[in-house]
Amino acid sequence: MSLCGQEQDGMIKYTPDFRFTDGIYIDFNQVKNNRPVLKTKIITSVDYNSKDFFSKLLVGKEISYYDDPGVKKEVRKDDLWGYADNGIVHIQIQGNFSPLTFMGKICHVIAEIKLNDTIYYDPATGSYLDFYDKYGYPYKYYDPYYNRYVNSYTRRHDYRQLEPEPGLERIQYLLDFETGELWEYDVQGVKTLIKKDTVLYEEFRKLRNRIKKRMMFSYIRRYNERNPLFISFPP
Repeated sequence: MSLCGQEQDGMIKYTPDFRFTDGIYIDFNQVKNNRPVLKTKIITSVDYNSKDFFSKLLVGKEISYYDDPGVKKEVRKDDLWGYADNGIVHIQIQGNFSPLTFMGKICHVIAEIKLNDTIYYDPATGSYLDFYDKYGYPYKYYDPYYNRYVNSYTRRHDYRQLEPEPGLERIQYLLDFETGELWEYDVQGVKTLIKKDTVLYEEFRKLRNRIKKRMMFSYIRRYNERNPLFISFPP
């Protein structure tokens, strides 16, 4: 884990170089405190050094582990909050685990979930975005700082490898890193989550509705820049 960035009372300011401690999260408090159940405390026949450790571990319905006092416990896979692999946090949403690819006090996640006709879809912003551009914005998203549409044509991955599995669809969500609450990626979700920053909130509130839809991700990014996230040092 890189320790670059401002330190504060045993915590460090989050930067893209930060790596969370690898392990499973029983609940969100373990995420906030950066204290997962370590891989070495998980009882499994899977090789701890396997690059596919978590995908193999999560094949079963239950996971056995030792807690801090050394007591053996079990947790159902469906009850896990998520896990950290190679320092990247993955959250469980409707039975599938998705990485938090944009971190901050407000996190953005693109989750693969089972198809459901009642799922929110916003055609103005494109709910099913597959990639972030080099500036950290979802593709085809308007960036007010550059006064143009950001639409990078350089793909960082092979698109064929990122096709969702049959019966699954990609949906965008927002995670409040202070409370652990999950919100839909829409105008109401953004407005609620940035409310603590009164300057940004009032600025966003006064925008026309069609502009709000275009500017959602920009305001999330600005909120995170103005209100940095601090993470606990690993144990």
